[in-house]
Amino acid sequence: MCHHAWPMSRPPRYLSEITPAGRIAGYTSAVCLTLTGAVYLPFSIDELTCNPLFAACARYAPGGIIIAIGAGIMLLFGVVMGVLVRRRAVSEAGTSGYTVFLSALFVAGILGLVASIPPYTCPAGTHVDPLAALCINSRTRFAATSWLWVKWGLAVAAFAIGATVIWRPRWVRLTAPIAAASWFAGLGWLLTATVGRNVKP
Repeated sequence: MCHHAWPMSRPPRYLSEITPAGRIAGYTSAVCLTLTGAVYLPFSIDELTCNPLFAACARYAPGGIIIAIGAGIMLLFGVVMGVLVRRRAVSEAGTSGYTVFLSALFVAGILGLVASIPPYTCPAGTHVDPLAALCINSRTRFAATSWLWVKWGLAVAAFAIGATVIWRPRWVRLTAPIAAASWFAGLGWLLTATVGRNVKP
């Protein structure tokens, strides 16, 4: 007598529980990544399709390829993170691992703002030579004002705060908006300085 072996149904994949703080951090991170990727992607594609005979296009379009790939990955990662957070049950006994992403968002945003600070500045009527750190005009040259110590100080402070404060689950209702604001401020400036320029003639 033959017995037919019926295929066994696969059990649903188990996703560990997350704490309320982890859920807030996860959704905050997902929204930041998704919105940023969705904004950067069309700008980078627009820069890739500009007229190659236009000088600004020839200069900036190659970087648009890298930014477009990064924006696509960021968008996909944000969407996947949001779906995973939504599927996980919430429990006080769960994990708060998503709060680590808040630290990453905060540090990345501060570094973006730090990048907007010029390393050297000069008074009106002169131009800066960044290699020699000099202010130069037709008659004289002198040492430029250095802001490198400010940039390094802010970068170190960002890493220190991100590593010690931002990821703390108990403070997530305060640190989540701070991390998001830092992210959008830093990445917003980078957008205007890179593919956010209107390079088309």
